[in-house]
Amino acid sequence: MASRKYGRVSDIVEVAREKSLCLFIGTGFSVPFGYPTWKGLLRKIAEDPKVGFKDSTDSLTKADPLEAAEVLHYEFTTKNWSEANGDLEEKEAPHTLSPVHRKLDRQFNEMCMRKIKESKGPRCDDQIQKLKRLPELKARRILTTNYDRVIEEDVYDKCNIQVVREEKDLAGLRVDGPPVLVKLHGDCVELPERAILTHTQYFDFLARRTCLNALVQATFAEYTVLFLGYTFRDVNIHYAYSNYLREYGRAERFRTRAYMVVLEKYERCRLGKRYSLWLSFLRAKNIIPIKWPDELGDFVASVAEKVQAS
Repeated sequence: MASRKYGRVSDIVEVAREKSLCLFIGTGFSVPFGYPTWKGLLRKIAEDPKVGFKDSTDSLTKADPLEAAEVLHYEFTTKNWSEANGDLEEKEAPHTLSPVHRKLDRQFNEMCMRKIKESKGPRCDDQIQKLKRLPELKARRILTTNYDRVIEEDVYDKCNIQVVREEKDLAGLRVDGPPVLVKLHGDCVELPERAILTHTQYFDFLARRTCLNALVQATFAEYTVLFLGYTFRDVNIHYAYSNYLREYGRAERFRTRAYMVVLEKYERCRLGKRYSLWLSFLRAKNIIPIKWPDELGDFVASVAEKVQAS
């Protein structure tokens, strides 16, 4: 266990030199490219006529994102059941997963993935140029819950990264090939119907996609993980990392380091008096916070420059 309370850029530079770094990338990474945050996406989904969410969208953005998405999925299913039901005689949505449920599941996911592409806002070119230096960190594996294609198309050349979008893609990986990007929650362009958005879909993922789950667990055990563009309140990484700690964290031979870049000006504002407690919570989970005063792109560029100079 690390003795220091906070990590430093030099820690990541050392890991990068050893080529033992794994990046776990969240929505905060894609925001400078114009993509919405989770909160922004939830608002767009809630405002769609096919959903017709009647309460204030503020209540959604303050909730667990997976739970909020579950509520919107329920509203969508209820509103569109009769149309999807067609000639079937069922008057109410059954509790079992019927063909109508599966159809609505697919339609909801496809609508959400369209929202991601349609909701692109202004780009921050200065930060984009800095984030594009990510390959200089020499990560061998990248995990992401993002649906967009920023990492594989904007940051890495398509030919210089191996992409896993579903379990069958694991069979074609080359051990001596380019870095591996694992898109844990799906892709807004390819197979949008298989995207993981809701609470139910996430726990189905944990139960069914055993190979991808095993890969995540092995990654936490083998690599030093750096969380970028996340807060540990994001339930998807919270569950994934907590599962790792439960399975392997007590075994000394599996103990590894994990770091999270904490953008101070945002987290202090968001958490207020709870900020210090949250940092202590990260350390209790064996995640070393790296407090950073600027933007995420500035952090990536700083590490990249030091890696190149070393």
